[in-house]
Amino acid sequence: MATWAVKKDDGNETNERLIKRWKRQMNNSRVMLNVRNGRYFKKALTKRQIREGAVIADGYRAENKRKAFYA
Repeated sequence: MATWAVKKDDGNETNERLIKRWKRQMNNSRVMLNVRNGRYFKKALTKRQIREGAVIADGYRAENKRKAFYA
């Protein structure tokens, strides 16, 4: 996946700001994350690991819902 960052036409954007915007686009597109994770072999998750992760995620989801309600 390609990410493009073209300098804005208004003429006020600096090179540092352009680089910062490009980095933000790269992080949001998760390209670098996929490249870093694909660098080494990683075993597939077992059914038990998937289930445990789902339980943990559900706990976080419930906690965030409670915080949003009482906040």
